[in-house]
Amino acid sequence: MAFFGGQRLSGLNKALALFVLPSYVNMNRNILLFMLYYI
Repeated sequence: MAFFGGQRLSGLNKALALFVLPSYVNMNRNILLFMLYYI
C-alpha cells in the first residue's frame, strides 16, 4: 500500500494510522474488558 500511490499516499496513511489505530485499540480493549467482566 505504501508503494501503491507514492510518497503522498503513504504519508496520508501514516497520519490516518496515527489517528485511527489508538482509538481502534482502545475500543478493542474496552470490548475485551467488558467481555471479561460479564462472562
